[in-house]
Amino acid sequence: MAEAAKLKASVYRATCDSGGGEGDAAAMIEINEILLEHPHLITEAVKNVKARVKDRDPVVGVIALDLLDQLMQSHGFQLQLHVIKKVLPRVLKMATPMKGNPPSIQAKSAVLIRSWASTYGSDVRLKEYADSALTLNRSEEKVHMQQLQVRQRMAALDQYADREGRTQARQNPTSPNMRPQGQGGAGGGE
Repeated sequence: MAEAAKLKASVYRATCDSGGGEGDAAAMIEINEILLEHPHLITEAVKNVKARVKDRDPVVGVIALDLLDQLMQSHGFQLQLHVIKKVLPRVLKMATPMKGNPPSIQAKSAVLIRSWASTYGSDVRLKEYADSALTLNRSEEKVHMQQLQVRQRMAALDQYADREGRTQARQNPTSPNMRPQGQGGAGGGE
C-alpha cells in the first residue's frame, strides 16, 4: 500500500507545472522505477494519470498526456491495454473538435491519438487505437463540412445584402436633393 501512495504522489508531482509547461522529471523517473519493481501497480498508475488528464488546468492536462505517452512507450503492452480500457475514450473526447476543450488539450490529444494509431494500431490486440484515429478523422471532417456550409451561407447572405444594397441605392440616391420624402434635405419634396 505504501508503494501505491508513493506512486500517486509521484504522478501528482510529475504532472504539476514546474515552469515552462513541463512536469518534474525526477518524479517521472520515480514512476518508472516503481512500475518496474511493482508491475501490479500499472492499473493504479493509469488511474492516477487519468485523474490528472481530467484536471481543469489545461497545462496539467497536457503534461499528464505527455506522461501517459511516456509510460505507454516505457511499459509496453500491459499498460497500453489499460489505457485502452480506462483513458482512450477520454482522450478521444478531448481531441474531438467542438467539445469545448481548451485548444492546447485538443491539439495534444489529437496528436497522441494519431501517434498511438500509427504506433500501436497495427497490432490486432490494440486495434482500438486505429479505430479512435478513424473516429477522430470523421468528427474533424464533419466539423469541417459544417464550417464550410456556414461559410457558404454567409457568402450567400453577403451577396444578397450587396444586391439589396445596390437596389436600395438606386431607389434612394445619395444626393440631398433627390432624397425621398421624410429624409430631410433641400428640395426633396418635403
